Amino acid sequence: MGKFKILIADNNEGIVASYTDALVAAGYEVVDAASPEEALTILRKQMIHLAIVDVRLREDDDQNDKSGLELCEAMEPLVPRVILTGYVEDWTIIRDALQPSGRPKRKQLADGFFFKGAKEKDARNNFYREIRRILQQEYEMIPAKRFAILTSGGDAPGMNAAIWSAVRTALANNVEILGVQDGYRGLINNNMRKLTWNSVSDIMIESGTILGSARCDEFHDKETRKQAVDNILQKHISGLLVIGGDGSMKGAQALAHDVAEKGTALQTIAIPGTIDNDLVGSDFSLGAASAANAMIDQIRQIVAPAKALNMVFVIEVMGALSGFLAVESGIGVGADAVIIPEELIVLLPGEHHDWREAIDLPATKSRVDQRLEEISENLKKAFEAGKKFGFIIQAEGLDHCTATLIDKTAERLERLDAEYTRRHIDERFTDWFGSKVHPVRVQKLGYAVRGVLPSRFDIWLGAASGKRAVELLLAGSTSMMVGWSETRGFIETHFDEVVSKSGRAPNEMWKDRSNWSAMSDLQKSLSLPLPFSEAI
Repeated sequence: MGKFKILIADNNEGIVASYTDALVAAGYEVVDAASPEEALTILRKQMIHLAIVDVRLREDDDQNDKSGLELCEAMEPLVPRVILTGYVEDWTIIRDALQPSGRPKRKQLADGFFFKGAKEKDARNNFYREIRRILQQEYEMIPAKRFAILTSGGDAPGMNAAIWSAVRTALANNVEILGVQDGYRGLINNNMRKLTWNSVSDIMIESGTILGSARCDEFHDKETRKQAVDNILQKHISGLLVIGGDGSMKGAQALAHDVAEKGTALQTIAIPGTIDNDLVGSDFSLGAASAANAMIDQIRQIVAPAKALNMVFVIEVMGALSGFLAVESGIGVGADAVIIPEELIVLLPGEHHDWREAIDLPATKSRVDQRLEEISENLKKAFEAGKKFGFIIQAEGLDHCTATLIDKTAERLERLDAEYTRRHIDERFTDWFGSKVHPVRVQKLGYAVRGVLPSRFDIWLGAASGKRAVELLLAGSTSMMVGWSETRGFIETHFDEVVSKSGRAPNEMWKDRSNWSAMSDLQKSLSLPLPFSEAI
């Protein structure tokens, strides 16, 4: 078992020797410094659990010397401090340090104090009891190292379960874990806090992320990352657990590279967390199952008005550039059709630096129109056979993939969004059945489906992934994403592979997802109307 490491900053060798002997005898490890500069050097190089600092580190008899307090101000706020003084006139200063007025609540200057002039044995014993009290208050175990965890990009149900699991796994292995607020922005702003056993005790059932999340484009700039690097080094963070998408992994790679340039290693492990489920290396990412369930529930609530009013709904669902959620919800509600970018986007021939700039708009539009004609004809047959309402599920990705290029074209092109689909179906229905006999409406499912409580599966996936991620950090692994396979269980994929393969065009992504193609084929086969039989 490790020992608490205590720094004594005092320029009186006799005092230092006296305290050191007593603390070592009590089972602590002690290092000492005779000046603020020496103390700061030690704090940068070693993980210190408690600092004992004399008010006057320059000149003992100089009443204006407050260098010890200045040292406390400059120290990393995570390190608890006890202030020493041998002068009665310093008590007012210490009182203000212990009960600061107007000071930001990030950390008071000190957590306790002791008057060195006290000679009684009881006074000394009280001092050491105070040290034990502060250590017990600040630490749940003796931390051998320190990890940090952050959530980045869009929030997703199950992230809190992963945080809960990671924190408790780390603490059980004598590792302190810091929660970074608001993603990579929190690393830049030094906005971190200790996560304790109790602070995460019931978060696994909550949606979203207790740490907050943000997209931090400025983190791509190396100059901006310098502050994050300094904060990591000051806090002696040796491992970073990131929950997010491929952009979050790019950030972790860049950060680890910058830290390595300072002569220190930063391990990085990622857990895929996105409702879009668009990362290579995992069959499911955190939040995808919960979001799919939420979409199915919300669409079910539209069935009653659709039946009552003989309506056709075009439901636009989230998913960024991925059609996974559209297919899942399409099967879940028995939709008449599903429209996804993977099956409709057409790229220009040849190699392309950015596939988004290489979309063949005329060919894509032609394919979309052809698909809408197929859907319309199938709906016509179904309605002629007695069907009264319909549902078409459209992934927002079709519009996301094409909107930018459409906006750049000189000619006026309609966006290939849910409204485009609605107009097409509405025109056909008007031709066949008369005006507004079967109204066609668009319904978008937005952030409400992302904010649902995590499903049983996502709680399990988060808990199991968080535990596995910390185990990898403890084993020395780095630059790996913890994915889950329905056939192989947990698998690890290097960041380079995840990033390079996850950013491809939707139709290219689909080639590696045979199970998703099978789901799409299943949905289509179950939605086709029966052919009319002449024998009847």
